Amino acid sequence: MRRNEINLINYQLLILRLKWKCLNANLKYLYIGFALNRLNKYQEAIECYDKAISINSKNDNAFCNKGLTLHNLKQYSNALVCYNQALSISIDPIRLKLKADSLFQLGMKLEAKETYLAALQQGSTEQEYIKKQLQKL
Repeated sequence: MRRNEINLINYQLLILRLKWKCLNANLKYLYIGFALNRLNKYQEAIECYDKAISINSKNDNAFCNKGLTLHNLKQYSNALVCYNQALSISIDPIRLKLKADSLFQLGMKLEAKETYLAALQQGSTEQEYIKKQLQKL
């Protein structure tokens, strides 16, 4: 069995375990959404993130993960809405980088550059990636 198949099975098992464990509902939907996203079940992941957000409208991780899922679906404008919501709750270099990636895909070069630079200023650990992206702008 290949490593990718094993990883998929592990995520499927994680989903099953989380559905039955007594977790805080907010966290349960967040974790299940993450696992579904990794399985490329994007619509189901978005539904989980929406449930987590409906339970806690200040769940910055749910907004960020939903943004990443929307980015994976090439819904870059919708991803930006989620990243902006997450960043309004908590500024984080990873979120800034993800937002810049969506701006980049939309061809919003100036905004992408500013956001990549902000990610660097916030201490992003993805400096090489960001520098490569900045060279493309």
